Amino acid sequence: MFASLFTGVTGLNAMETELSVISDNIANVNTTGFKGSRAIFQDLLNRGLSTSGGQVGLGVSVGDVQTIYNQGAIVYTGAATDMAIDGRGFFVVSDGDQSYYTRAGMFTVDRDGFLVDMNGLRVQGYQAEAGVLSQEISDLSFGNANTPPLATSLIEVGANLEAGSPVQVFNVADPVSTSAFSTGVAVYDSLGQSHLITVYFNSTGANAWEWHATVDGGEVTGGTPGVTEEIASGALTFTNTGALDTETTTFTNINFVGAAPAQVIDFDFGESITTDGGSGYLGTTQYAGESATYELNQDGYAAGFLERVAIESNGILTGYFSNSDSQILGQVALATFTSEDGLHRLGDNLFSETYDSGSPAIDAPQSGGRGSILAESIEMSNVDMGEELVRLISAQRGYQANTRVINTSNELLAELMALGR
Repeated sequence: MFASLFTGVTGLNAMETELSVISDNIANVNTTGFKGSRAIFQDLLNRGLSTSGGQVGLGVSVGDVQTIYNQGAIVYTGAATDMAIDGRGFFVVSDGDQSYYTRAGMFTVDRDGFLVDMNGLRVQGYQAEAGVLSQEISDLSFGNANTPPLATSLIEVGANLEAGSPVQVFNVADPVSTSAFSTGVAVYDSLGQSHLITVYFNSTGANAWEWHATVDGGEVTGGTPGVTEEIASGALTFTNTGALDTETTTFTNINFVGAAPAQVIDFDFGESITTDGGSGYLGTTQYAGESATYELNQDGYAAGFLERVAIESNGILTGYFSNSDSQILGQVALATFTSEDGLHRLGDNLFSETYDSGSPAIDAPQSGGRGSILAESIEMSNVDMGEELVRLISAQRGYQANTRVINTSNELLAELMALGR
């Protein structure tokens, strides 16, 4: 009788643990990246009854509480720095002294420009320098995410110059009246300052043209504000079918005020036949009809400041800047373990490595069996509410049944004690 009492007590203790595990799962049904658990029960044996193998059990014990790491539902949030892992792996975060691991990808940028989780721990990955990823794991930072200016070195012009335009002699003092056509383009100096260059075209004879690049005199060294200053010029020739045959630059002197002197800008008018070995039809042409510009590009830009970040499935973080430039800022790292079951839960959606889990293997997403990164999304808890409620009912009935065993054993003991009266 006494043995059955203690056996019932083990059942009560086991069901209490089961109820604690279930209640923890249910409480965290909406916790980002939460992984549910289950109690693992083991039977206890007291003694054998005979040599034939009959044995009496001593009850039950909780062998372990196992964390279940199956995938949770992915929910789109629209937050630029939110991330979810689709597949294996853990985000790596650090307090500077120790690394931790999490599936909760609700990240933000702190005041120092570091990518951090809700606990202020810094997300680990491969920082990029000038768009080139480092090979070493470190804190991911957007603090210095800006791009320096790039001085213009190339202007590409695609236009049609009207065939049959009258011959003119260009005069920089009166460029509008002494040219047949003009087009303007904003360029940048070494400081990122914008300058408007106007290119004038004038016919010099059959199938022959000149071009003259000008700026306001106040923008170049030695110039006078309000007075047009010529900074470059050259010549174009065409075939009798309107194709660009040759293009030359005969003069260039570009010295913007305050910027690096002698800025070199190449003027490219298309794939000329003789000069470039091209077809002559891609770029500037000479056909009958009104002169017009249909393509105008330059390769410089001003200093840019980070406006938004996009995250690719391989964890690459790409920054988009105010000057329309884009650049790789870094790459998120993921950790995998030989035995996820060996990880130690710390709370706050964090895990730490243990001897049983093995050391983390850290690399880029989509490598070595690691999952993909889903941008602007988070992984929800993997707890199934329906399943937990069924387990809750089962645990409740198990607890009630064990109390009945104790009550029954108590009644039988009372009957036994009555025999001695």
